[in-house]
Amino acid sequence: MPALPFDSYAYVQSIEIDGKENVITLRPVFQSNLFNSLDEGDHYAFQTTIGDKTFTFEAVVNDQWPNITLELENDDAAAIVKMLDQNEDNKISNREFKKGMKNAVVSYEEDIRLHQNHSLDSEVKLMLEAEDVVFEYDPIDNKTGELLFGQSIISVGADKQGNILSFICPQRSFNTSLQGYTLTLTGEVEVGQVGGAIDPITGEGNIYVDELKWLFWGNITTPNGGSHGITKDEAAFIPIRDSDNNSGLLTLASIEKSAHGSGNIENVFSSYFVSGQQGSTTQDNFLNTLMIEGVNLLYPGLATEGTAIQWNIDLQDPTPISGIDYEDIAHSLHMVH
Repeated sequence: MPALPFDSYAYVQSIEIDGKENVITLRPVFQSNLFNSLDEGDHYAFQTTIGDKTFTFEAVVNDQWPNITLELENDDAAAIVKMLDQNEDNKISNREFKKGMKNAVVSYEEDIRLHQNHSLDSEVKLMLEAEDVVFEYDPIDNKTGELLFGQSIISVGADKQGNILSFICPQRSFNTSLQGYTLTLTGEVEVGQVGGAIDPITGEGNIYVDELKWLFWGNITTPNGGSHGITKDEAAFIPIRDSDNNSGLLTLASIEKSAHGSGNIENVFSSYFVSGQQGSTTQDNFLNTLMIEGVNLLYPGLATEGTAIQWNIDLQDPTPISGIDYEDIAHSLHMVH
């Protein structure tokens, strides 16, 4: 690990994860002023190394001088348990902690500031619509496939400086029948939090997205003709994490300008790429399980735990837009629920 400035990191003193309160307690290094640069109660992005894996996580700061407590999101806490828990008893013993976190430090990722997606829609001044989106998936049983999306299926909202304020997510229909049930579904890759920036002149930058998940909802007709409407709030879901399944935070990094699928390179302003991995597909009721099975019937392996996924997203030129008009677009697609 390269040397870090004193004001950017602290040693890990302890980790306490019990399903109710998930915290990492940090002990400052000599001369560190990390605690003076972070505000209590605010969300920040941090990074640590566990074993040979770099882990990025988001946490709320709780200052308890001389130490500092970071309250982790549940999915990040679960990922840390998985990495440290060698005997798979869902607990971190003293031995496991000492082995996995020996001399571990946590550094503050200053450039990564996230906010709830769609919370700043009214402040959007520039919109970058997709020229094309190609979604590829590679299940563990090697049934590789892809989903192609057309123009404007994704829209990125930014301020005049290119700071990312909002991400309108891709949606598509999934219609099929199985076990006598007819499913008319909408699928969406939902983004919970966003951050980052795109240079409005060059198109280069990074888009940070957190709390990603597939959502599937719609109407199910039963074999006897009954009908069940599943709302977006009741949707079946599959969490999406980074490629190593270490973090919920993914980075859409700019790549050489290119066109994919049906895109026209003449319309492409900038191109981005991101990869990830799907989490558990286990659902808590029969109808949601049925929706997952229906999606897998249409696209074998797509809705499967452990499936590797990646997107190529090519964006058109940024265009001015009012916050009100951008909000109308987001609401028309039921992006806020």
